[in-house]
Amino acid sequence: MEYFFEDWTRANVTMNGARHGRLPAVLDVLPVAGGIRSTMGGITVSTNRMVWFLDRIEIDDKSAHDWNVVTRMLDKAKRFLVLLNDSGRCLPVTDVTWRAEYSLLDEKVGGVCLEFTLTPSVPECVDGLIGGGNGA
Repeated sequence: MEYFFEDWTRANVTMNGARHGRLPAVLDVLPVAGGIRSTMGGITVSTNRMVWFLDRIEIDDKSAHDWNVVTRMLDKAKRFLVLLNDSGRCLPVTDVTWRAEYSLLDEKVGGVCLEFTLTPSVPECVDGLIGGGNGA
């Protein structure tokens, strides 16, 4: 599957071009919120993520077709979570909300959206940023 990391405007343009063989696709929407946790000598910045697993749907078709797309994309989303957690680059993602969506963009696509918080497994070093002796 192709993977896109875009804001909503660019995502819509990208998915409009998806009719040229780019579906199914994963759309990771540019995070707009998250959290910051300060620890001794480090900062961890987590991001609230929305990751879409999309494929073409037929709006005028029977709803069974759309549900088959959702089921297939949910299977891909579950595999994505297993691979993400196995990567070791982030803390395990355990709390995930999913929802089915149909035609959320101009292109006739539908599928599953996962919403979760992604937290790096290693905090960023902030030596020199905090208490660096410059009065900050």
